[in-house]
Amino acid sequence: MLEAYSQNKAYRVCGLGHSAQFTLFDLISDFSGDTPTAAGYHISEQLAKLNDIYAKQSELKSGLYLNEKEKIKYKRKQKPWIVWAKLLITLIA
Repeated sequence: MLEAYSQNKAYRVCGLGHSAQFTLFDLISDFSGDTPTAAGYHISEQLAKLNDIYAKQSELKSGLYLNEKEKIKYKRKQKPWIVWAKLLITLIA
C-alpha cells in the first residue's frame, strides 16, 4: 500500500491516528495532519484557495479588473454592437 500511495501523482493528505501516533504514510504524504479532522480542515482550506483563484481568473476573463480602454477592447471582441449602442445613446443624450 505504501508503494502505491507514494507513486500517486496527486496531492497526498494523511490524517491517520492522533498526534501521539506516527505512521509511514505521514512520511510520504504532502501534508500530514495530527488528526483526521486536521487533515479535513487542510483539504477544505486548499479547496477554498483554489476556488478563490478560479473566481479571480473568471473575473479577469469577464473584464472586471480591466481599465476603461481595455474594457472597450474586451467588449468589442465579445459583442461589438453593445459598444456602438452605448456610444449612440451617449451621443443622442
